Parts: sequence; structure tokens; C-alpha cells
Amino acid sequence: MSTAETGSSPGKSNNNSNSVAAGGNANPKGVQRRQLRERKQRKLYLEEWSLGDDDAEGARGFSVAEKLESSKFAQAGMVREMRGCDLTVAFLQQHGFNIPLLFREKNGLGLRMPDAQEFTVNDVRLCVGSRRLLDVMDVNTQKNLQMTMKEWQQYYDNPQKDRLLNVISLEFSHTRLDHFVQSPEIVRQIDWVDVVWPKQLKDAQKEGTNLLGGMMYPKVQKYCLMSVKNCYTDFHIDFGGTSVWYHILKGSKVFWLIPPTDRNLQLYEKWVLSGKQADIFFGDTVEKCARVYLTAGNTFFIPTGWIHAVYTPTQSLVFGGNFLHSFGIVKQLKTASVEDNTKVPQKFRYPFFTEMLWYVLARYVYTLLGHSHLEGEPSASEAEMAARPHTHLTHYELFGLKEIVMYLYDLPPQKKNVPSLVLDPVALIKDVRTLVERHCKDQQDMAVTGMSVLRPAAEHQPLFQLYDRTRVKQEIKQEIARKNAEVIREQQQLEAAREAESEAGQGSHSSGNNGCNNISINSSGINNNNSYSSQGVEYSNGVLKKEQLENGTSTGHGTQPEATFVLPTDTLKYRPPKKMHLANAVAAAATSSNNNTSNSGHSNSPTNVGNNNAVSVIATSSSYVDGTGGLSAPLDNCPSPGEAGAKLSPHLTGTGQPRRRRTRCKNCAACQRSDCGTCPFCMDMVKFGGPGRAKQTCMMRQCLSPMLPVTAQCVYCHLDGWRQTPVSPQTKQLASLEGPSALMECSVCYEIAHPDCALSQLDGTEDAADAKGIVNEDLPNSWECPSCCRSGKNYDYKVRTLC
Repeated sequence: MSTAETGSSPGKSNNNSNSVAAGGNANPKGVQRRQLRERKQRKLYLEEWSLGDDDAEGARGFSVAEKLESSKFAQAGMVREMRGCDLTVAFLQQHGFNIPLLFREKNGLGLRMPDAQEFTVNDVRLCVGSRRLLDVMDVNTQKNLQMTMKEWQQYYDNPQKDRLLNVISLEFSHTRLDHFVQSPEIVRQIDWVDVVWPKQLKDAQKEGTNLLGGMMYPKVQKYCLMSVKNCYTDFHIDFGGTSVWYHILKGSKVFWLIPPTDRNLQLYEKWVLSGKQADIFFGDTVEKCARVYLTAGNTFFIPTGWIHAVYTPTQSLVFGGNFLHSFGIVKQLKTASVEDNTKVPQKFRYPFFTEMLWYVLARYVYTLLGHSHLEGEPSASEAEMAARPHTHLTHYELFGLKEIVMYLYDLPPQKKNVPSLVLDPVALIKDVRTLVERHCKDQQDMAVTGMSVLRPAAEHQPLFQLYDRTRVKQEIKQEIARKNAEVIREQQQLEAAREAESEAGQGSHSSGNNGCNNISINSSGINNNNSYSSQGVEYSNGVLKKEQLENGTSTGHGTQPEATFVLPTDTLKYRPPKKMHLANAVAAAATSSNNNTSNSGHSNSPTNVGNNNAVSVIATSSSYVDGTGGLSAPLDNCPSPGEAGAKLSPHLTGTGQPRRRRTRCKNCAACQRSDCGTCPFCMDMVKFGGPGRAKQTCMMRQCLSPMLPVTAQCVYCHLDGWRQTPVSPQTKQLASLEGPSALMECSVCYEIAHPDCALSQLDGTEDAADAKGIVNEDLPNSWECPSCCRSGKNYDYKVRTLC
């Protein structure tokens, strides 16, 4: 996500072919031929994009240099030049926000920026941190890669560049840079994030990065764009139909602008889905497309839904932001529909778009009717509302509220995303209808008051500071010194606590917590997550969280392992820890659990309870993907290795290695047909114009009879389906094997075993003579094992559908 230079277009991505799963092809020669064919395809693809001209462009079917000179795009009247003091709420109430606005100077806009002569990319690094990870786009290949801010600054300042890279998605709210950049006043007056989103949620945001999992509000208000010469971003619409403010601090930009008429939006959808963006300049396919040149000091506003492309003639540094507002609701919702039609991934959409719509309705109802629908917000009294004068709504707002209700009504139940703070969504919709009925005869001229119906809270106004590089460096040094002192103090307290517990004879309690990284322990009990905390101090993967350091809290507890502290201004390269595969995590947790059990002597301490639950927490909250591309049932029946007589997780083979997915049979009708080109998975593929992120098989080509891989082995005897020692898939020769595999996979617990091995496990138990498995005729090598049949786990089970 970013400002005007990236948006809702899926764009292009690397042509990553789905590789054959290890052991998934019984013919080694066939594997070699397929790998050779894929290498050739990748080579051709990369060679196509690596071809460039003197401007270091990628291989396109059009010349950007020609489009910069073409008189076809020198159209007047599509951009309105204004003075900053003329852009007011009254102007938007009267004229709306329908065409781009250009301000040659920032005077009167209420816009604050660092000094253009002094501020550099190095200052951006100082403010956001050297180890801040950036999403960087390779212009020639349109591939995304990650770099640290320090690595990006070195590339940006290096006069010798071997490739074109572009940063257009650095959102810097809640960093030091946030204090030195202030958005235009009109944006702060109408931005839904400031006037609608619950204040308590926005105030809860502490993290400066843009990870969606830790985002408490739509964090899209302040972006820094850093582009080198000749960067080009193809035509797109900004995510969620957001409007954009865009100030050029250094350098210059060229925009191609296309109005969002119904005809143009239809052509845009067709162009995106065609997969021919590299061959066709979209501006040539529409009736009107204007070219606008922007230089340093210019401020540009782009309204909702406008289709635009951006070129960078000279190295530039730009600040901007995205915002939703009440004067473009209809077009914002229309843009959301375009995103649905063009299969834009959720990652590149406006965060919490649907939730925002609910909050908009709730705020209008509260402001105009006095009825509160949010938790913790009291309603206004009838006497108070009767004393208020009637507020006239603009037709932009009135029609917009009606469109929001219809948009939410048409959404499927699983996508309505009603926020938890909204107490009764049905009652809220009824109040919106009452509101529309009361205001359906509002007069447009009476609605031009210069005051927004939804007024921003004073607390949302940022504290602006003049940028001083010396002061920023001094703040960084003080922060490092303070956090170093806190680290030392925390470590001393941990050591003191350990010594105290050791003297008290509680060594078993301390040692039992070494493998508890999958449990969160606090005063309220045990929580299943990937971090743990003690007395208000939270740890994650052995790293003390930043907010805990800033608060200076102390653990005062000796059961936690020593934390590895990572300072935000450390100059060392930082990469987040790699995620462990589910099966490997289960195996590691099982090993750790067994070691801890033997060391602690069956201690009954709370930490040991969490230790025994570590594996089951992972297993029961996960699912696996079978060979057909579908998601199988969750592992609800997985016992933890800490339980007596528990077997390994069904996701593990007898040797503790992760079992492989089922493979294609190569014989059914689905395996024999080609991609349909119309299903969601096909539309995601690069060859059909998609981003290539799902990497799933065509829905019409999902195998009807997926086979167990030749490397599968019995969970009891550890032999394969032909009673031989399992070997690697590269050396397995099916030609020498007789008949099909004798292994059976349970459709309930997903255990793979020989039928006789599974039956032998029941010898000596009650009803062992009557125990038997039920074969699933719809799937090869599939049954309901005797253990599951005897325990009754299969009674409510439904066979998985494979098509």
C-alpha cells in the first residue's frame, strides 16, 4: 500500500511456476523434463524483462519517452490550479472533489514539511531507523523485494545503479518523522480516520511498521516515496478509492490522468484482466488522458477513482497520504467493486475498509440523531437533540449513506465485518434509514456551512516540530543510552530472581520453562500464542518488546529465559526470524517437551502444564493443504506428545519428518485437461494477468484421485507401501515395485499405516476382534482406521469432497 504511485491494480509479478512436490512424480525422467521446461520458461521470462533501452526501462510494447512528448496527452481543463487558502470545507460542500487540484505553492494549505535544502534520504533513515524493512519494487521486473532502510539509503545515494528500484510504500506514522510532516489542513478535517475511527483504537497503535496483524486503524495517512530517475509506475487506481495528497519535496514527477467514468472503468478492468499491461499503454485506449508535470514545491490532490500512471524524470523525494471522505462515497464504493472484479489481493487494499463503513454510519447517526451504537459511547438526550438546529446534508453525503447501506447489504455474511464495538448492526441500519428520511429534502445551498458534519477530535491533531538533524541524533543517542540502562537493569533483576529461587529450592520450576516459547503466561492464566509475558513484560521469540522497554517495566520473575535485546537504531542488518514449518515446530516442541519432562521429574508447576500443551496448541490450530489444492480438516484429534501413550502428530511420519502431500494420479479427467482460465485460481495466475500470489492449481484441474506419495511410510513399522525401507523420491523406482501401495491414510485422524499394523495395535484391548477399518471408495489408499471407528470418531465425519 502506498500513495498515488501504487494502488489497486494487481500489476505483474514474477512467473513462479508451481514446482513438482518432492516425490510427487513417479517418473524421474518426467520430472527432469518438466524441470527443464520450467527453467526455459523462467529464462525466457527473465530475459524478456531484462531487455532495456537507454532509459533503463523494462521490455515494454510502448515507449515512455514517446508518451512524454506526445501531443495527444497535452489536454487542458482536467486539472484545476488553486491557491491553498481557497481549498476549504465550504468549497468541497459546494463543488465536491471531482477533479485533480494543483497547488504551485504550499502556502495556505496548512501543510508542514522539512526544509527541502537540508532534508535528505539519510534523514529519513535517522527518523524511521536503519533497520526498518522496506518493500522495494524493481521497476523493470515489477517484483517486490525487501531491503533495510540503511541498504536503501546506500543504493539511493550511490551514483552507479545497476537496476531501477522504487520505494512507494513507506508509511511513517508513529515514527520520529511523523512529528516533522503535517498533512494539509483540509485532509485533517475530513479524513475518516480522524473523524470517524474510534479514538481509543487509534490511540492503541504503538508500532511504526505496517504489519496488518498489529494495525489498530487504517495506517495509510503518511507516506514517504523515494524514487530514482526513470522509475515508472503503470496505470492504477489508489486502493479503496482513496483520495491522495502529494507534495514533492525534491525532484519532479509526471502524471497521466484518466477520469473515472463508467466507460473508462470498464476499459480499465478489461485492460487489467487481459494481462497485456506491458504491451498496451492504457492512456491510448481511452478518449481523454491528460499529462501533468509536477516540480519541487508543488502539491497535488487526486480525487477518488482517478486512473493514473507516474513517471520520475529526476531523482525525487515525496511525501503524501491517502484518505477516505464523505464527498466521494459513491465513487469509493464503485472502486471497491472494481477491486473485486480485478481480483486485487487483500494485502493491497485499504485496511479495514468494510469496518470503516460501519463506523461512518454510526458517527452520522450519533451526530444527527443522538443515538449511540458504539460500546462505551452514551446517547444524547432527547432534550439536547431537540435544542439543536437542523443540519442540512450535501447530496454527496445523503446519496453516499444510502449507497453504504446497499453495499453492506449486498455483502455475503462472512464479509460484512461488523466491528465488535458496534453493538447492534440491525438497529444501526434502521437508524440510518430514519436519518435519510429526515434529510431527504435537505437543500444543497443550506448545506454549505464551511463546517464538516463530522468534526475531527482535537486530540488527533499532531504536534508539529521543525526538523533539526542535530536534535534528532541527540534523541537517538539518549534513547540508546536509556534502553541500554534498562536492559542492564532487567538482566540484573532476572539474575537476582534466579538466585533467590535457586536458594529457595525451586530449580525445577525454573528449568521447566525453557521450552515454553509457545505459551503466554500472565497473571490471568495461560494463553495460546507465540509469546509469553510475566508481570506486564512481554517477550516474543526471546526479544523484549519495544513498548515494554519504553515503559521501563521490570519482570521481577526468575522463570523467563534471558532476552536478546535489539535496539531500534542498531546499525547491524536485521532480518526477522524465519517461520518454522508446522511439522518441524511440532517435532521440536515434542523433543523439548520430552527433555523438560525428564529433567523436571514430573513437576506439577504451571510452567510444565504449559509445556505439555505446547504441541497440541500448534496442532489443533492448524490445517494442511492436500494435493488437490483444498484445505483439509483441522487437526482436532492430535494428542500432545506429553500425554501418556500419545503417538506422533498425524503430520509426522514414523521418523518425525513431515509427511508429504498427495500427488496427482495423472490419469483422471481433471489431470488430463488444461487450465480453464476463468476460475479464481486461474485469474490469479500470471499468464492470465493475475499477480501470481496464490500459486494454486486450476479448480477444474484438481485431481479426482490424488495418490499417496511413494515416500509415505507407516507410522508404526516405518516401511513404505511396498514393505521396503523408504528412500528419496529421486532414487525410488516404481517400475520395480509390484502393485499399488498398501498404506492407508485415515480420513479422520490422517494417520498413515499398513492395515495389519493398525490392527495389531489393538491386540489385547476390548473389542479387538471386532475392530475393523472402513475403506473410503472415493479416494485411493483412504479409510477410517480401526482406532477411529472403535472410538466413534467417524460417526459424524463427512468424506472430503475433491472437486
